[in-house]
Amino acid sequence: MKKLETLFHSTDKLRFLKAIIQHGFSPSYSKEKIGERDVLIAMVSFSNIPLIEARTQVDYGKYSIGLKREWGISNNLHPVTYTYKESEQEMMLTKLIEDFALFQAMPELVGVKANFNIFFDGFRESFAQLYDSALKTGNAETIQKYFADIFVPITDLQLFFKHYIDKNKRGKTVYCFNDREWRFIPNIEKKMFFASNPSGDREFPEYKEILNTPKPHVKNVKLNFSLGDIEFIMVKKNNEIKGVVQTLKKRFGKDEVMSAILNGELLVFSFEKLYNSI
Repeated sequence: MKKLETLFHSTDKLRFLKAIIQHGFSPSYSKEKIGERDVLIAMVSFSNIPLIEARTQVDYGKYSIGLKREWGISNNLHPVTYTYKESEQEMMLTKLIEDFALFQAMPELVGVKANFNIFFDGFRESFAQLYDSALKTGNAETIQKYFADIFVPITDLQLFFKHYIDKNKRGKTVYCFNDREWRFIPNIEKKMFFASNPSGDREFPEYKEILNTPKPHVKNVKLNFSLGDIEFIMVKKNNEIKGVVQTLKKRFGKDEVMSAILNGELLVFSFEKLYNSI
């Protein structure tokens, strides 16, 4: 197992690990932060650290499956960009998204006769110039289409931003950059749901509905892999190894699985054996 060539996904239930082996990964919405706002992002997340360090760095569960990084790249997984509250990069991206959202409204705005600086107080001079041009030339629809085509890709950049300081399940401060996270973001219409509007005075019911819905949330998208893509599988206890090997055989075939194990191409081991030996 090469030191940093493996992307591993962890879970806290044996049945979840077996479901992944049988059917592939199903994305779910995960709680994240974008600026000050709570958001749910559809993803499957992986860590790119040596597994031996995971015990002190990340805490996603004692059941893990590690796959080759080449598999991740071929399936459009991408490492996240670690940031922090009110970082320049995050604020710049937020401002850019706000401007593009405003530019898309051009057809509706060209009919407004109010003074621009009063009606749109606080927005950039570039939009004022574009607004004036649209009024004179009648090109509002063309301008709107141009910015609408760019809006979604720019918005999607937020999906790969992650605050490097967070809280774990027990409320303890953790430094998330230690897990070197990679994400798979499914190509679906609603990739994220904010908990509230930007000012925080109106909550969105969809956010709470998803939180109260059992995972996986995106059942019509599968992130699949072959037997040759798997580097290792880790279970919690020694006596769970046999059951996982049986699940592998059902999915990939008895002879193929045993050959991969015996040739050292696939490792199946337990958390208790690994960490009680060091």
